Amino acid sequence: MAAIQRFEELECWQAGRQLARLIYQLSGDAAFAQDVGLREQMRQAAVTVVSSIAEGFEGQAQASFIERLYHARAAVGQLRAQSYIALDGQYIEQSAFYEVYELAERCARQLHRLIVYLETQPGAYRLREQRAEYVATV
Repeated sequence: MAAIQRFEELECWQAGRQLARLIYQLSGDAAFAQDVGLREQMRQAAVTVVSSIAEGFEGQAQASFIERLYHARAAVGQLRAQSYIALDGQYIEQSAFYEVYELAERCARQLHRLIVYLETQPGAYRLREQRAEYVATV
């Protein structure tokens, strides 16, 4: 199995992207759009999921990557909770709620599996590019 070279290859990032797309689509509805607070919180949480995964992946340290994955997972949890509020406020239908919930659960499971895997690789260094030699001249 080849090593993942780009964050876009991560299944959890792909699921997060789908989730963000769905949240933006649902929150663009006229009734939902009037609740600016909830709409913006949900959109921000959705953006946080994909952004945190990308930020952690692009960083150099594995511990930092794991920390960002936990942050992304927390944002997924926020989305699940906020989806209940959107359902209760009748901004989304039951079917849309289930779609968000299932996608959020899948993303959370993928994040969890990646975190567990990385935590079993202590001391692993995450540089993907070859280190360049720099020579200082005076």
